[in-house]
Amino acid sequence: MARTELNGFSGHCYCGAVSYVVDAGPAEQILCHCDDCRRATGAAVAGFVSVEVKALHWTGTPAVHRSSDVAERGFCATCGTSLFYQGIGRPTIALTAGTADLDFAPVLAFFADAKPDWLDSAHSLPGET
Repeated sequence: MARTELNGFSGHCYCGAVSYVVDAGPAEQILCHCDDCRRATGAAVAGFVSVEVKALHWTGTPAVHRSSDVAERGFCATCGTSLFYQGIGRPTIALTAGTADLDFAPVLAFFADAKPDWLDSAHSLPGET
């Protein structure tokens, strides 16, 4: 996999009820186009920063949903923000990139063949600020 060394970073849900700090160390920045990740995050593509569980420190407690036989997903029970994906028993946890206070730079895409066709044309739409 494409793991790199990241400086420590922090993140939080929309309302701030759940936050985290990640110690410096190896991480993997990925995009996932699978249907499960799109539905769980409500986004056309899900961005994740995968880190060692032992490097992650929570303030507040994420609610956890067993989303399949092999994984669970965490979210804020107050505001609903998707916070993580974790394979059961895995030593890593994939934090949703939108909650992380870092410059997200994905280096790998999972299930790229499932990417919605309209996503490429979205970058050419006129913008508003």
